[in-house]
Amino acid sequence: MVEGYGRRRYKSDYIRFLVYAHSSVDETRDHLESLFETKSLT
Repeated sequence: MVEGYGRRRYKSDYIRFLVYAHSSVDETRDHLESLFETKSLT
């Protein structure tokens, strides 16, 4: 999101970086759920 904010003058770049950030959050959430379900996360 910080990278996108630095490009906020360019709306399409800003939106693209927000989409990347959102995708990264989804990926992290999925990994954490997998760790929790397998009891690998304490």
